[in-house]
Amino acid sequence: MKDLYTFDHTHGRALDTYHSVKNAYTGFFDECKIPYLVAEAESGDMGGNLSHEFHYPARNGEDNIVSCNRCGYVVNEELVERSILKAETSVLLSLLVLEKGLSAKFSPLQIDSPSDGTRAEVQRILPEIGTWAGITRDKLCLVRVFYPLFSGHPEAPTRNEVSGDAVQSVVPNLDTGRERPLQLWKDAFRPLTTGEDCQVKHSRVINLIDFRLPLTMNGHTAPNPINNSITRNILSTLLSTHQPGETPTTNVLTHPVTGQPLNLLKIKSGDPCPKCEAGLLSVERAIEVGHTFFLGTRYSAPLRATVAIPPGTLAVDSSESSIPGPTESSINTSDGSTGRATLQMGCYGIGISRMLGAVVESLADDKGLNWPRVIAPFHVVIIPKMGLEPDAVRVYDKLDCDDNPENSVDSSSSGDELVIDALLDDRERPIAWKLADADLIGYPIIVVVGKSWEKSGKCEVQCRRLDGLKMDVAFENLKTYIKSLLNQL
Repeated sequence: MKDLYTFDHTHGRALDTYHSVKNAYTGFFDECKIPYLVAEAESGDMGGNLSHEFHYPARNGEDNIVSCNRCGYVVNEELVERSILKAETSVLLSLLVLEKGLSAKFSPLQIDSPSDGTRAEVQRILPEIGTWAGITRDKLCLVRVFYPLFSGHPEAPTRNEVSGDAVQSVVPNLDTGRERPLQLWKDAFRPLTTGEDCQVKHSRVINLIDFRLPLTMNGHTAPNPINNSITRNILSTLLSTHQPGETPTTNVLTHPVTGQPLNLLKIKSGDPCPKCEAGLLSVERAIEVGHTFFLGTRYSAPLRATVAIPPGTLAVDSSESSIPGPTESSINTSDGSTGRATLQMGCYGIGISRMLGAVVESLADDKGLNWPRVIAPFHVVIIPKMGLEPDAVRVYDKLDCDDNPENSVDSSSSGDELVIDALLDDRERPIAWKLADADLIGYPIIVVVGKSWEKSGKCEVQCRRLDGLKMDVAFENLKTYIKSLLNQL
């Protein structure tokens, strides 16, 4: 990990530093010429309220990154905003159709006093209800989520998944790492006894109902038009499952902070963007290769880490690391005296070793590795046919020589100033073996001194990353042509 820590004496300067480093990271990843994502991220245990992650898309990535196809919204799945109203419109429409179907199929008497046959038929028509369970860190609260198990077109339904991050936003002390939560809750069960001191902790249940379910509970109507005794009975059966004794139970339909109906499912590709009107979200797996954190005074305030500020400077001492700005006293030294300010911190890092693995995951194919120019051990490998080794040396000298002696060998140079870093494979092996080995190692460009050289004095230039390019190039044009390819890699 390549780490960087920054310290400033004002909130504003610390933010300027943060954005400067973030822009430098962006330039670094731009230079690699590999598609990447910059996502708003959760600061987690590091603290602070502002952070960004740099990701390489990869099938085996450990993070889900959500992006919009219309606006610049890119965010880690942990922080994705959930578009309730847009999603609710389509859900309500489908539920209105469902209600109409129920009303047409069953009489009011059947709905109010359902027989076993009627109940079974309604259950067949209603969405299949899925359940998800979690537990709080103290093991006393069982958290259950009820949601539609499938969504989409009835002929091609997709299975829904509950978002642990969405549940945790409703129940902050949820322990997301626990397995077998129901068993843990039962093992730690503490019954509520009559006359018990209200301060004594006891076991309880929280039922979270996703807004997509056509259900009614305890007199509180979920955000849909269906309201009948059958659905109440179906839900009450589910809610009473695995609930020993008189356990205090809370049924939650709306978010305690936003007041919006609960949207507890994982975001899927094709869901509406919460930021713009017309955008659709895309979800892709990715590998995190860099992270920037604005820490503010998260660590400096508890440690009382301060710095003397120059005379005539307006500084701010804040115990908060919030982005909107400081909340405590200002120290104005315009009178020439020296004051002190709490340090404003930033923390940054690029995972060098994991970046290599992420590049391999992003660019490797069935032939081997495929390094970008700025990472590759050599830009070009020259492979001669047996008997053409002296000619290959001429090609090597042509590419390796520097037309401008003032240039240093810098793989990050661009344009005409780029110095080609070439390697001559003079091993006594068949050319086919050398070509396969070059593909396996992942050189950006392969120059073959073979049949085309014998016939017309041309070299075959190969580049797998540029759509498997193969081109015969005259000796005098070789260097310029290869530079033009390297500038694309």
